[in-house]
Formats: sequence, structure tokens, C-alpha cells
Amino acid sequence: LRTVREGAGPKTFLLGCNVAQNMRTLGASFGLLDAMRIGPDNGASWQGVLTGPRFGTRNYFLHGRVWYNDPDPVYVRPSVPVEHARFICSWVTVSGCLNLSSELMPALPADRVDLLKRTMPSHGLLPRPVDLFETEPARIWLLTDGRRATRRDVVAIYNWESKALDIDVPGDRIGLPPAPAWVAFDYWADAFLPPFKDRLQASLPAQTCRILAVRPLLDRPFLISTSRHITQGIVDIIEEAWDDAGKALAGKSLVVAGDPYELRVVAPPEPKSWKAVRAEVSADDAAAGATVKLAQAGPGVRATIACPKSRTVSWRIVFEPGPAVSAAPAKVTGLVAKAVSFKQVVLTWDAGESPYRVARGDGRTVTTGANRFEDDAVEPGKAYTYTVTALGWSGKASEGASVEVTVPKLELPPAPPAPDVHLSDLQPTKATCGWGQPAANKSVEGKPLTVGGKPYAKGMGVHAASELVYPLKPEYRRFVAVAGLDDEKRDDERPSVVFQVWADKRLLAESPVLTWKTLSRWHFDVPIPAKSKSLRLVVTDASDGIASDHADWAEAGFVTR
Repeated sequence: LRTVREGAGPKTFLLGCNVAQNMRTLGASFGLLDAMRIGPDNGASWQGVLTGPRFGTRNYFLHGRVWYNDPDPVYVRPSVPVEHARFICSWVTVSGCLNLSSELMPALPADRVDLLKRTMPSHGLLPRPVDLFETEPARIWLLTDGRRATRRDVVAIYNWESKALDIDVPGDRIGLPPAPAWVAFDYWADAFLPPFKDRLQASLPAQTCRILAVRPLLDRPFLISTSRHITQGIVDIIEEAWDDAGKALAGKSLVVAGDPYELRVVAPPEPKSWKAVRAEVSADDAAAGATVKLAQAGPGVRATIACPKSRTVSWRIVFEPGPAVSAAPAKVTGLVAKAVSFKQVVLTWDAGESPYRVARGDGRTVTTGANRFEDDAVEPGKAYTYTVTALGWSGKASEGASVEVTVPKLELPPAPPAPDVHLSDLQPTKATCGWGQPAANKSVEGKPLTVGGKPYAKGMGVHAASELVYPLKPEYRRFVAVAGLDDEKRDDERPSVVFQVWADKRLLAESPVLTWKTLSRWHFDVPIPAKSKSLRLVVTDASDGIASDHADWAEAGFVTR
């Protein structure tokens, strides 16, 4: 490696890939590489998404000091759930690791390309995992930028679990600057959050993240966030200053051509309120085509700058003080609850500027900045009551809006008909297993297929995490299968899998988590959308590892009638 470095010269960027799996080679590479893979290959599955953060957290202290840590690519393709795509984009961006993508860019939808845009450029700072020695991987990261007159802090919270997570941590434990109170902006929820004292509390659905820009609460308007980048001002705000005589907030921002750029400003309503009366850009910026629009809802002020050219834009927002505003927010409207499956309830309501408190009838309470809440900690067949209140600036709450919903019972669907065309008689274009090899008409261990105590002559035996892909013909009308854990692991309590049926990039059907203690098999009888090109059969490890996850697609194939 030293010979390669000498031959390449000091200006050549060298990335060591896969060397990290040999720790002696890792240490011996210090000083010879510009970047280093710090873990194994990842992938577009949830377990793959976790790989980079897991190893990147363990080796965070090397990044920016010895080399740039390379956690392997981020994934934003449509087959990756948007929350998972936001998750890995956020982790790589906040941690500052090498930002790689191996997506086919022209094939990505605009909203997925936009996720990548919000990760660039790198901030070049040295963030840290707050709870490094408490959880694996760390759930909380702090990114601090103290290079300019105004300090900026970003607190990133990650829920790695397959269930909801509630965070309650002292502000000084995180490393926030001393203050009587702080205020935050939630980037992905696009919401101003009310002040908090002493402790930061946050609720996260399973496998999601919250990226909070946090600043001490002031008695006059101040910038809390911007839209350009996940770090919310760290890479794009050049200056910010308050003119007390003119009652104006002014600054300079690096604005990208054609990308609407939003400034998020807190105008605290106490001890006196502030009204934004106008926003403007400099004469030079206006001559270059830059424009600005202003909107205010309570203490939240948004100024949106549009510019046809990439340039440093000087902006100014003028305020006028007024009497204190302390009224409680309006009652939530449009509240709807839907049990989307036997394992999840989704609440939605009309959007507003306030954050919200969601209280479940059994005492569980969470706060969110979005007008949507996904409750994945529900039980099949049980009825739930939810009450949603809007939270005001000083803790004042609106009148609650309530709704009831009953989660469907977890019942095995009717047995499907036998297929006209069996999978095991076809050649897949892709066949992968987390252990062993996919097997036709036998289990992954080479034994007869047995699901739910019944042997099956035809089918595919696999092991999570697995993927089987088959080309579709016009005559294939429906996909049918008896999917389940293979009885060869009946004496092992660890197996847990989820079966998924995809057509192209669309998820058609999904089983619950199958275990020996709940249901161990599931029936599929799924219509195939017209003009679909391929069928993808996925078996996941239910986010708890692949130990003994022997799974069968028994009596599986296509109905042509």
C-alpha cells in the first residue's frame, strides 16, 4: 500500500475498500489512505441500511482525523421505503461520512433525487454519537458548528427498532449550549416545535429518524432552519445578524439555482409578539432575478427565495413588535384513523403550524411535528381511542379531537387454489438466500418442504434474507402460495420472517411477522397488475437477525385461469 501511495502521489485520492474486515490491515493503513471502508457491504434492505451506521458509529473517531469513513452507498430507489431512504441519507449527512450513491440517476423519480440533493455538500465537521456506550448503534448524534458568530446545533435521533421509540434526555447530556430554554425545527416533518426546558423529548415510529435544528430561545426573531440541506443552515448560511434599531433579521445564504430556498425564522410571541412585515433581497440579487416571498403562522415565519442562478444572496426580514400573544391553538380538524393492517394504525389530520400531542386511550402519549402518526404498537382485534391536540408555544394545548378504530384480527386467509404454473418449474432471474442456497421442491436444508405440519411436493425453500425474481407472462393472472416457516426448525424458538410479494417496484401483499408463537404460515392469492414485467418474492428477517429463518414458498406459482 505504501508503494501504491508513493506511485500515485500525494494528490491522488485513495479509498481502501473491504480492508476494514482485517483489523491488522486497517491499522497498518493509517496515513496511507484518504478514505476507508469501515464495514462490510450494505444493501437496500433494512438490515443493509443498518450496516453502515452500525460500523460507522463504532469507528466514528477515525472520521476526519485519520481518513474519511466510507459506510457504503446510500439507497433512495423507490423499492426502499421513503422513511428508510430518509434514514440513511440523514445518518450519512449528519455523521459526515463519505457520501456515495450507486443508483441509476435517470431512472429515479424526482422526489428520490431530491433526497440526495439534501445530502450535498458534506459539512466537513466532526459530530459525535451522544450515547455511544449506552445503545448499539447510538440513537442520538450531535452536530455542532461553531465556526461563525452564530452557533448552530443539529440533534439527530434514530430509531433502529421495529417498534416505536420514546426519547427523553437532558439537554446538557446531549451537549446543547446552556440556556433557560431551547427551540427546535423538525426537518423531515417540516415543523416548528415549541420551546423545551431541561429535557428533549421525542417520539419516533419504528425505523424512522428526526433531524432537529436546535437553538437557545431568544426574545427576538432568529433563524432556526433552512430547506436546502439536512443540516439546516450549516452549509449554506454565511451570515446572520439582528438589527435592533431597524427591527430586522439579515443574512447571507448560498442559494442553488432553481431550488426554492426557505428560511425558517422563529418570531417568539412572548414576552412580546413579532410580526414579519416584509422580506427583501439586495439590489444586486434582485437584478440577478432573485425574488422572495414571506408567510407567517403564529411564531413561525417562512421566507422563500427563488433565484435562477446559484449565488450568495443577501436577505433581510423586517419585523414590528406587538402585544404578547398567548391564545391556545385551534382544535385539530379532519382527524381520521385507519387500521391499515393487523399491526398498524395510521392517523391523519389537517395540517397546521403547531406540533401535536397524540394520546392513546391506554396512556401512551407521543408528540410529533407532522400531521400524521403511525402507531405500530397495536394488538390485533383490539379497539383503540386516540385524542390529538395542537400544542401552543408555551405549552398551551387546543381542545382535543378524538377518534376510535378497531385493529383487524390476525386470522389466516383462506387457502389459495393450486397454481397452474409452479415456481419450482421455472428459472428465476435472481435467487438469493441469507444462508445456504434456494432449493426447488425441498427446504434450504435439502429436506422435504413441510409447513404447518403438512408436506408439500412443490415449492421453493429459502432462508431470510431472500429474494426470488421471475419474469411475468401475460397469461399469469394471480400469484398463489402457502408461505411459512419450515418445520425443520420447529425446535428452535428464534425463527421470525415476513413474506412479501412485489410486482416490479410495487408491493402487492405482505404477511405478518411469522413465528412459532403466533402464526407460522400465511396464504397468498394475489392478482397481478396488467403489464407487470417481473414478480419479486422477498423474505425478510423481521428486523431481528436471520438465525434459523428457514422459510418456504410452498405450492407456489401462477394461476392462469
